[in-house]
Amino acid sequence: MEFYFIFTIILALISIFNKQKSLIPLVVFCAGFLIVLPSTGFDYDYYKEAFDSSYIKDDFPWFFTRSSLTAESGYIRYQGFFGSLFDFGFPVFLALNFLICFFLTYLTFKRFKSSIFLVNFWLYFIPVIFPTIFYFSPRSSISFALVFYAFVLLSNKNILYAILLFFLGTSIHSQYLFLSLVILITYFVINNKSINNRSSVRKKIHLMTLLVFIVSFSITYFSNYIVFFLKFLPSSELAANKFNSYTTNERSGFRVTGILSIIVYPLIVSKIEHAFSKSQNQTIFFYNINLERLFIYLLYAIVFYGAAINLSFINDPHLAGRLSRFSEYIGMGLVLPSYLYYQKKGIFELILIIFVLISPVIYNTLYYNVDWSF
Repeated sequence: MEFYFIFTIILALISIFNKQKSLIPLVVFCAGFLIVLPSTGFDYDYYKEAFDSSYIKDDFPWFFTRSSLTAESGYIRYQGFFGSLFDFGFPVFLALNFLICFFLTYLTFKRFKSSIFLVNFWLYFIPVIFPTIFYFSPRSSISFALVFYAFVLLSNKNILYAILLFFLGTSIHSQYLFLSLVILITYFVINNKSINNRSSVRKKIHLMTLLVFIVSFSITYFSNYIVFFLKFLPSSELAANKFNSYTTNERSGFRVTGILSIIVYPLIVSKIEHAFSKSQNQTIFFYNINLERLFIYLLYAIVFYGAAINLSFINDPHLAGRLSRFSEYIGMGLVLPSYLYYQKKGIFELILIIFVLISPVIYNTLYYNVDWSF
């Protein structure tokens, strides 16, 4: 991981002079790292075993594995498709999966008014989130890309396509299910004639945030009902087992990085929302003022829901991280860099360099708990 750390520093320095030109080396080297990096010593070997054991059957859904990997059926089919049809190894699959996800984010940000959002997103993803979801837990990557695309499509009022992508994303990784459902509910709650009434929309979102906190805090009391609901998912048994394991685990303690979700991201998204309300039809993300308004309110809601989840599980870092992961990735990849980009010149790059330099310290398990033997 030492070489990867050096790469992130170089990338951050390149962004000082030309952000757009940093995107090509970012894509090339990230794909290359996934091909050459060794086993993490953790779940990597289980994913690899599942990939190497992929095979095709005549009956739907055709792609299966002989591995005991505990992953949702959506991910098993996705990985099995490449493992059974193509003659390349698991590391190449990781690189290909990254390129697919990058393409999905490219399609997502094509709906924005500037390609700089795509560049900023990936620059802030590189230090921590990239190795987390593309190297340590690949099923979190393609599922996030699909759910993120769904969120933006929903903001653009493409409801049917958004629901389809939400379904696909949560079928690959069920950890995004809770926030996906709440985002959909929020869309139907605020997307009406009163959306131009800032006070009314904010009150609705704050009320929804309170409900998210109450539901999250009381989740163990509703476990039987939740398990019953999970039976309707494609990977019902796995989702139910994971839910039970999350709610009965004995891990405790406060996540230092939870401060970002509880304080930093809500503060920044509030500033973005306030700036939009005072802008007199000037937009940040889209050219269309109505789409901009809906997007910012949904973005505002997602961040506050993440804060509510982290507060409700403040002594359960594992469950807090699982349920709020989509909100945290949006905060790091979209909310924070978008806000910094429009601040005083140089602030974006300065914060990025600081974040890159301290990442091995605050995310030491990510950078050090890896078996580097080839």
